[in-house]
Amino acid sequence: MLEINYHTAAKGTKERLEQLTEVFSTGNIHVFSGPYRGTDPDNALDTISLTKKYVECKDQSAPSFHYVLDDVIKIRKP
Repeated sequence: MLEINYHTAAKGTKERLEQLTEVFSTGNIHVFSGPYRGTDPDNALDTISLTKKYVECKDQSAPSFHYVLDDVIKIRKP
């Protein structure tokens, strides 16, 4: 986690981040999981489901997530 900018953070942010940091450390919550589906912006047939946790760096040595979440940004076809 990065340092909190107290000039812009909402009241209670520090306490909530401390709670979440504790939960993350137990392994009971995963950042990259949820009812989402991602699509490769270069290949619309290549999709990934995040209903199960996504393990970052599982197949490569550097952090990466090339997919665009379908519920966040709709990919437009030319």
